[in-house]
Amino acid sequence: MRPLSKRYRTAPLQYKIVDMGLILVKKLFEVRFLHEFYLSKVDGVSYFQLPEGEQQTLLKDRLFFGQYRLLSDLEVSPTPECIKKLKANKLFFGRTALGFIIGIEVDALRVDDGAGGIKQVFRPVRAPESALSLEFAISNKNAYFGTITNGRFRNATQAVYFFSNRDENDVKTPPALSMPPPVFQPGRTYEMGELALVGGVLKEALRTTSQDSPADWADVGSDGLASEADRMLLPKTFTYSFGPSGPTSAEFILKSLDGEEVKKLEFSSDAPMQNVRLDFRNRNSAGSGPGEEIPHGFYQLEASGSNSFQELKTVYLNDGLYRQTNWGAVEVTLQPGRSEYELLTPDGNLIIEKKSDGSFDPLHPRFEVRIPARKTIWRYKSRLGRTLKKDVKNITVLSESGGFLVAQSPRPLSASPIVFKALDQMNQEQEVFLPMPELNALREEGGVYYSDIFISKVKDIVKVE
Repeated sequence: MRPLSKRYRTAPLQYKIVDMGLILVKKLFEVRFLHEFYLSKVDGVSYFQLPEGEQQTLLKDRLFFGQYRLLSDLEVSPTPECIKKLKANKLFFGRTALGFIIGIEVDALRVDDGAGGIKQVFRPVRAPESALSLEFAISNKNAYFGTITNGRFRNATQAVYFFSNRDENDVKTPPALSMPPPVFQPGRTYEMGELALVGGVLKEALRTTSQDSPADWADVGSDGLASEADRMLLPKTFTYSFGPSGPTSAEFILKSLDGEEVKKLEFSSDAPMQNVRLDFRNRNSAGSGPGEEIPHGFYQLEASGSNSFQELKTVYLNDGLYRQTNWGAVEVTLQPGRSEYELLTPDGNLIIEKKSDGSFDPLHPRFEVRIPARKTIWRYKSRLGRTLKKDVKNITVLSESGGFLVAQSPRPLSASPIVFKALDQMNQEQEVFLPMPELNALREEGGVYYSDIFISKVKDIVKVE
C-alpha cells in the first residue's frame, strides 16, 4: 500500500520551538473541505449519504492513496487582517490535506472536576479576544472547478461563497458551515442541479425549470450542502444582471435582517434593462451630500419589477473580504451564537475528551464545507458517428436514443470510475465500467447538462451499427 505523499502530510501540532524552549500548541479548530467529486463510491453513492463510519473509512482510504486531491483545486489562506489577528492572539495556521487547522498556545493544567476528582484542561496562554473573528480566502486554482462543482453557471451577480460558524438562529446542520438552501420561489429560474426547499423538502432540479412540478425535482438525501444560499459575499457596489428579457422598471431594497429598510434604489428604462449598478456604500441622503455609511454586514436584498421580475436573497457586504477571482471565503468566530459551533468551553478552556487510558485530550471542533459534485446526463456517442446500441450485456441504466446510449438519470461527475449495472444473457446482474466524461465535454441542451463521451465498440456491452 502506498502511503500518503509528503505533500499531504500534516505535522503534529503539539510543540513549537521558540528561543530554545518549548511551547505547547493544541488545535483550536479545524475546517475540512469535503468535495463529492473526490469522494463518490464506485457505485455512484454520494459520500454525504453514507453512515458516519463508512464516511470515515472512505475518507481515510482516499487520503492514504493520495486520491483526495482537492488542494490541487483550491487554496485557503488567511487574509492580511487575519494574519494580524493570529499573531496578536498567539494562534498558528496550518494547511492539511482536507483544509486547514488553527492551533493555539496553551498551558496544561490539572483542576478539580467538581466531583471530587482531578481532570486536565488546556487553557490558552493568552485568552483570545472575546469578539475574535478569523477570515480566510478560498482561491480557485482549477479552470474546471466550476464544471465539477454543483452550482449555477448564470448568476445575477458575481457573488462568491461565504461559509461561517455563525448560527444564531439554529438553521445550520452541525458541523457544516453552509446555510440551508433557499426556499423555492415561484417564477425564479433554477438551473439543473440547483438545490431548493420545495414544499419543505430538500430537492435538486433535474433540468432548468421555474416550476415546482415533481417531474422537475428529485429528493436529496443529505443536509448541510453548499448551495446558492451560500453564494452571498459581495462588495458594497456591484452589477446586477437581468438576462436577455429584463424588466423596464426595477426596485431594489436593502434591509437589515430584522426587516428595517436601509436603502432603496429604483431604475426604469424604455427598453428592457440588461443590468444595473447597485451602490450600497451610503444610505439615501435627504440633502446634497452622501448619506450615512452603510456598515459591512448581513442584509436582505429584495428585488422586484416589471416582466414578473422578483428575487429575495441574503447578502454579506464586505469590501475587504470580497475578491471576484476567489471561489469564496470562510469565517470562524469565537461568538457563533450556538453551542455546537463553539471553540472554547464556557470557562475559556479548550474542549476536551477523556480517553480510554484515563488521560485527557482536546476534542477540537471539526467544521465542514460540504461541496456537492455537478450531476449531468452521461451520453455515449460513436467516435465515427455510427449508431450505438446495447449488446449482449444489457446496461439497465442506459437507454438507446438517437443513435446514442444515454443515462436515464443524472450521474455525478467523479474522479473515480463509477460502475454500471448490466444484465447478462441469463438475466444475472453484473457490474461493468465504461469510460468517464472528460471535464471539457459539458454541453447544455434544452435546459439539461450533458456529458458527451465518445467511444468505440465495447465487447459484449456496446455494439456499433
